[in-house]
Amino acid sequence: MIKKLLTLIFTLLSLEASAISEQPLRSERLPDLNIARSGHAAFCIGGEVVVVGGHTSGFVPTATAEYFADGQWHLLPTTYTHDHGLWLQTKDGKAIIAGGHEQPLGIGQTFTLELYDPATHTFEGYGCLENKRCFGQALEMDSGHVVISGNWYNDDCIELYDGSRQCRFVKNVAQQRSKPYLLRTARDNAIVFSNYDLHGKPFDSIIVDRLKGDPFTVPLLKEWRPFHHHVSLYCYDGFIGDEKNDNYAYLTHMINAKGQSAIVKIEGEQFKLLPTTDPIPMQSRWGPITYFTHILANRQAGRAYIVGHGNDNDKRFYVLSIDYSHTPAILTLNYTEPQDSVGLGTPILTPEGHLMIVGGCQDNNFTPFASALLLYVGNEKAEAVAEDTASTSFWLWLAGGLCLLVVAGLMIRRRISKKPLPEEDVTPTPPTTAKDIENSVQLMQLISKLMDEQKPYLDSKLKVATIARLLNTNSTYISACINSQRNCSFNQFINIYRIEYAKEQMALFPDRKISEIATASGFSTETSFFRSFKQITGKTPREWSQNNDQNE
Repeated sequence: MIKKLLTLIFTLLSLEASAISEQPLRSERLPDLNIARSGHAAFCIGGEVVVVGGHTSGFVPTATAEYFADGQWHLLPTTYTHDHGLWLQTKDGKAIIAGGHEQPLGIGQTFTLELYDPATHTFEGYGCLENKRCFGQALEMDSGHVVISGNWYNDDCIELYDGSRQCRFVKNVAQQRSKPYLLRTARDNAIVFSNYDLHGKPFDSIIVDRLKGDPFTVPLLKEWRPFHHHVSLYCYDGFIGDEKNDNYAYLTHMINAKGQSAIVKIEGEQFKLLPTTDPIPMQSRWGPITYFTHILANRQAGRAYIVGHGNDNDKRFYVLSIDYSHTPAILTLNYTEPQDSVGLGTPILTPEGHLMIVGGCQDNNFTPFASALLLYVGNEKAEAVAEDTASTSFWLWLAGGLCLLVVAGLMIRRRISKKPLPEEDVTPTPPTTAKDIENSVQLMQLISKLMDEQKPYLDSKLKVATIARLLNTNSTYISACINSQRNCSFNQFINIYRIEYAKEQMALFPDRKISEIATASGFSTETSFFRSFKQITGKTPREWSQNNDQNE
């Protein structure tokens, strides 16, 4: 009976420890678009969210665009229609929009290319693609030339736009693709790959083409395949590198044959799974989660996002937050209240760091939505929610720990009554002789000096063996010394130093994010930071900061 109870308690505690953090997410329904649309380009340029083209009710392409300013959508005419076309924000502050379906119902492709100037809110029909295209991608190089690839029910190749009226052919591709990923790998090179051919059928084996060089294959792509979304794709959204320092790195959303999602980091031509604290959640407490977007990275915050939705009985939106500045990356699942009549459109990262989902379809392409939903992923209220979550987790752990102690006590009493414990199971006794006590005091002084001067506690992976190695002793002596001199465990001792360091950082840098301070202080997760802070200070970080401000 006792063994079963112990198993149950350990199971509950392990579930609590490994479960991904879930947080409610504030959302706001913005004014609807002037025209319901899907298959449109959506981006933020000149500080404004802009949607271009797509098709409206009846699956009919629309030669219109809209930008959001002063709390409303402003309608603009475009030169051409661009339903499922390609787009690119150029380094000169303008945008290129090209290609798309030629006719209603998603039929055919077009050669058309135009430029959008956010300063004047005007479109100019400017050029012609080498190949008429749909479901393509574009990427700007350091030279200012734009690489273009990908197509739908029409021949594919790699072509180049150099600012003139006519794009020019560059090279054929090893695989003719639709909805490709087109990523820079160097100042003058790029790769292109996809899971689907020109007719939307998955490839048996994925081949990666280079702008310069021969095609190649990637072993990782045999198991994990690019997750292609019904919404439009802009590959630069997942960029997390630094072009100025020749670092070309991206996060991509991929999926395996079992339907499990993963995050793959592509750096140069290297494909690697991104280590995460938990698997990507495919289910919430309300039911399954269906992700429908690529990855959007906020490089300034060090976080990236994938957006999903619930089933017909759920109707919530889910935002998986990926804190990739940590290793492993910390995952948080954010969820909204149920939303009615909202399309599954392309998400846009706003200048404030929030996500906006504009337009899109749900069941079919004939009835797109005009909805606009703002998801406050960048708001500071998430900190308070995290504190509450951490506080709840602390009490759950405390309750489970007390139960464990009671059960362990009963087991020990039963064993003692039957036979003495073997000598090797006995915990090392604290120092009792004067010489032992003197040695313990001296060792404690060395440990404290090491903490103050080298600050090893800032390493989230710090182990007692590391301290023992630095002081040329063994782990047993270190643990016994801390227990006798400080009356606490090694982990408690280290966390006291970490919390003191965190308090210093909070006082010196009051505007710094709590998550950044937690990491800088040596905590591997925000949850462990909040739990330890509450245990040691009796306050949450927010309460401590407010009290500290009042005292000043």
